[in-house]
Amino acid sequence: MVRRFPIYNMKLLFYGNSMLSIEMKAMPVPISAERNARSAARAMRRATLALGVILALGLAYAAIRAAFDRQWLDGLIAANHAGVDSSSPSALALLFVLFAAQVSVFTVALHAVWRTFDALAGDLLLPAEAGRWLRRAGLCFAASAILTILAVPVVSLAASLHAPAGQRFVSLGLSSGEVMTLFIAGVLVALGHVLSLAAEVGEDNRQIV
Repeated sequence: MVRRFPIYNMKLLFYGNSMLSIEMKAMPVPISAERNARSAARAMRRATLALGVILALGLAYAAIRAAFDRQWLDGLIAANHAGVDSSSPSALALLFVLFAAQVSVFTVALHAVWRTFDALAGDLLLPAEAGRWLRRAGLCFAASAILTILAVPVVSLAASLHAPAGQRFVSLGLSSGEVMTLFIAGVLVALGHVLSLAAEVGEDNRQIV
């Protein structure tokens, strides 16, 4: 079973230098293909929600353990920010602010991904809203990666700012995970532009008909 969908094949018929007619035919799209696409979008929407729940539970566990297990917190800081004095209140406050900013941006990105799949699960096969949300997700993931990269030098500089001359330092670091996150963020932004363009073309075709 198939139905007509606003994807068109246009033919221009010419005779000499004069155009005689324009022939437009809608290309049939199987209903099963649309149903499968929406089912996949709904499945990814549920997976994104599950990931958000897992992230929230992980953050709650980390917060509770950090509050009652100072040795675990010191080891975590030493593993991610070598040379930073975890007994310094100012260093801990700065770490908390930076971590909260990273988590906030990542949460917004995850919400944008959820909204993307929510739009794709709707009535339209290629909604413009999906492209907009996907671009936002890519930008937020890129911002999260940049915050992670900047956190290392900022925290190390702030932690050693009051140290005696000759003992101040700035740490720099870039991991393959952060590079991969930036790459994926760029891919999401590009795909968002493609989805938006496809939605505009589909809307133009619907208006022509």
